[in-house]
Amino acid sequence: MNADKTSFEDDLKLAQKDSVAEAYLKNPTPDGLADIGIDALATAETLLNRFYQDEKPDQALACVAGCTFCCHQYVGVSMPELAILAKYIETNFDTAGQQRLLDRLSDVVKETVSMSQYVRAASRLDCPLLDPDLRHCTAYAARPLTCRGMHSLDRDACEKDDATPGKKNPIPQYEDHKSITRSIAIGLHLGIAENKLEPQELELGSALLQILTNPDAIERWIKGEKIFEDAAVPEN
Repeated sequence: MNADKTSFEDDLKLAQKDSVAEAYLKNPTPDGLADIGIDALATAETLLNRFYQDEKPDQALACVAGCTFCCHQYVGVSMPELAILAKYIETNFDTAGQQRLLDRLSDVVKETVSMSQYVRAASRLDCPLLDPDLRHCTAYAARPLTCRGMHSLDRDACEKDDATPGKKNPIPQYEDHKSITRSIAIGLHLGIAENKLEPQELELGSALLQILTNPDAIERWIKGEKIFEDAAVPEN
């Protein structure tokens, strides 16, 4: 990575960290965390749109609606991103939809418990947010930064990907796209830490199940309770 790219990433991380730290001090609540997450996602989308419009990369993305090759792995999320998802589900899912999601979450968490990241990806088990019939993300508008960072320039590479270490068919991607979402995600965690909160990277399925079955989970986390200790993303 050249010096300009390094400087861009560092500046983006620090700007996001400062924004998060300041915003949380003004509203240290679950709703405040959701607002922080919304701001972070909006920043990511603005920068991604600017990259694709201003830089005008030579090769178009291979990703299209209904493509789900990347929807079968652990997704690491921060607490602001979880707060957004919880609010989105509460607002946009009816009672039956919430129950179907809870059932999928429970099933997937049970099936994937103790799986390594590589085994989880190779399992091809759907993300619980993926509609099993329509094959689209049921919370696409609120999808985390990890999901927004996933992209491909070659559909064939996605089909051949075996998700194992040292794989022979790497998926070609734009490093600038990845660096934008990665830097904002790091800035979120740094901003959380500035306020003496635990900057955990949590696994989407396990953490979301915890929140949806314990409506006060985020508030308890804010107060210092280690309620999400079992929802950490496996290290490898």
